[in-house]
Amino acid sequence: MWAFFFALLCLPGLKAPLNGDESATYLEHVSSTISKLLTHYAGPNQHTFFSILSNASMKAFGESEVVFRLPVFFAAIFSIFLIHILGQRLWNSRVAAFAALLMIGSAPHFYWAQHGRGYAFSELLALTSVFGMILLFEGKSKGAWVLIFSGLGLCITLPSNAYFLPGCGLAFIFVLWESRNPEISIPWIHLGKKVFPFIFLATLTAGYFLMIYDDLVLGIETYKKFLKLDQDIGLSAGIPQQYQEIARNLAQPWGLWLYIPVCFGLWALNRTQRGFFLILLTTPGLLVVFSGMLGPSRVYSYLLPFNFLLAALGIDKGIEILSRFMPHYFGKVLTVSLGLIFLIPSFFSHASDYLSKKDIKAATMAESREALRYVQDETTEHELLVISFEDMALRRTLEPLIAKKMLNIFRDRQLDGITYLGHRDIPVSHISSNFGRQAPVLPKSLMKVVADIGRVRIYRMNVGVVPLPRQKGNEKFFDQWRKLKDQEVSLFKNQEHKFLGQQSLQMNKNMKDSALIPTPLTYRIPSQGNNFILYASAKKQHQMSGVGLYSNNEVLNSFPINNFFGVYWQDRGNLVWEHTPPLFLFRYSKDKGPFKWEIFFTLTRLKKGWNEVSEKFHLFDKVSYFSGIHGYLLSPIEEN
Repeated sequence: MWAFFFALLCLPGLKAPLNGDESATYLEHVSSTISKLLTHYAGPNQHTFFSILSNASMKAFGESEVVFRLPVFFAAIFSIFLIHILGQRLWNSRVAAFAALLMIGSAPHFYWAQHGRGYAFSELLALTSVFGMILLFEGKSKGAWVLIFSGLGLCITLPSNAYFLPGCGLAFIFVLWESRNPEISIPWIHLGKKVFPFIFLATLTAGYFLMIYDDLVLGIETYKKFLKLDQDIGLSAGIPQQYQEIARNLAQPWGLWLYIPVCFGLWALNRTQRGFFLILLTTPGLLVVFSGMLGPSRVYSYLLPFNFLLAALGIDKGIEILSRFMPHYFGKVLTVSLGLIFLIPSFFSHASDYLSKKDIKAATMAESREALRYVQDETTEHELLVISFEDMALRRTLEPLIAKKMLNIFRDRQLDGITYLGHRDIPVSHISSNFGRQAPVLPKSLMKVVADIGRVRIYRMNVGVVPLPRQKGNEKFFDQWRKLKDQEVSLFKNQEHKFLGQQSLQMNKNMKDSALIPTPLTYRIPSQGNNFILYASAKKQHQMSGVGLYSNNEVLNSFPINNFFGVYWQDRGNLVWEHTPPLFLFRYSKDKGPFKWEIFFTLTRLKKGWNEVSEKFHLFDKVSYFSGIHGYLLSPIEEN
């Protein structure tokens, strides 16, 4: 009954658009095969066990938010069943009911049940591992297989879950030692049979980690960089306040108060059970301290159910003790009162989570597919499509088409127009933002709404397009420059790295400081304040150096659009498009790979009056590559 009630609570959240980390996991791994997921580790966004089941679900039932999250939804429900079973086996039905209610009321568990990552599986598989240990204690052989499969599943779900397994092994040995008869020696062969499942599990786990070892090392470095740059915190085990914050986050919505019944429950256990739970819960923490990698609270999701079991026991024992000194009916009153004390914060927490999902400003999978059909029918092959880098559902369906159109525009030097697609509540200027960096405001008079598809709004920039001429003086300037020697910045025509068959421009910087190199190319353009220049170039991927338009008197209002979508590399004369992962800026690469070009578009707004702008190269790298530099003037279309 409780699990059914929890399922009803979760159903509305399953339909919400993808958001946060789950959207990155979806985009990065939705197309991954089972073999690739099992033999490679791409970083913290990879929750292998979840992605295998989620991808299988979407192949069977089609891509949608509900189907994508279906595996974690069922994992969270099964966790409630399993914690109830463990509560009954270890103590009694009332403890089991309290533990299930705490699980239902938990803010992290409620969130993980609707969030497409592996944390709900960490809870379920940790509970299953302990259930397998109980079966082993009871002498049932199937307990070995339950333990082995659930333990390996934990590591496949998240490599950091491996910290939990040594605690299981030590706790199991402790119980064996405590339950022995001191007067009878235990044969080594008998002890070996008992611990063999753990040895076999350790062997499988070690084999899996050796298989992905190189990727795992890179993944750890990636995550360290992400935490340092994006969240300004370290991965290393640190100050007590960090441990306190982890404990508080896991105990939401009750906070640190939850640990009062947890501690009382530990105290109420007998010696053997107390030792079992202490070893089970403290061993991962000690391993974290020794390894020096703390991580956020969510990576310790495997500990959460056991806190609820102990808290449930503490509540049950507390009611039992107080009932001895009170009237008979007081026990029921106290039970109901404590239930309300724990459930009221959960009600507000779950309601807040539900309301927050209404504010997600992202396209759904269905809307993104409809948007794809629209732009395929209603836009030309030389029309630039602009979407947000953070809208993963739109990226999933539209990014390949966007990259193809970017290449068409770049290759044919033809731009027919610019179309923006994004959530209707996002200002159109913010659609082209990247990593929180907002673009300057686009005039509303230029942005014409052409279609609404659900909550996705499609705008067309109401401008005429005129190609900017490339002056012959520029080529003479480059030819004369190449003949000069002993310059701080030297220039070459590179025959090896070509883009679209054209020789690339290679600039070598022999100075420590960055260099700003002007060219003779200058434009003098009148504007009423609504004119733009779209400037295009191709440069080496991850190259900091760039080329663009500058003004001598003021800073131009320029911003990139469709950053990271137009990455291509050459394979036997053919250009191959490469998808850019969501967290690529924080990613370490173990090999250099092929030379890759990135198409780079910049939109510059011209001020009212005469604008004199010139082309300049801004060099940061020692060696920089450029190709296909050109631009377009965008002027407002006057409507009658």
